[in-house]
Amino acid sequence: MSQELAGTLSPGQVTTVQTATSTLDNNTTFPYTISFNNAPLNIAQCASPVSAVPFVSATISTTAGTVQTTGYGQQFTF
Repeated sequence: MSQELAGTLSPGQVTTVQTATSTLDNNTTFPYTISFNNAPLNIAQCASPVSAVPFVSATISTTAGTVQTTGYGQQFTF
């Protein structure tokens, strides 16, 4: 599988890019794993450094309510 993402950044702007989603149901085998590794990043035509923070969010919804949590990785500059 391959995927290409593109976007436009302005100075001071924050952009979120979605890389993978999954819907879990009664037929899902647990534990369920999503892996996203070794993704190359290419930032072109920027006059100053660009930084990024990897993160993952999980949202669980039932008829009783919705819960969401987000985990953040370390910021890196390129």
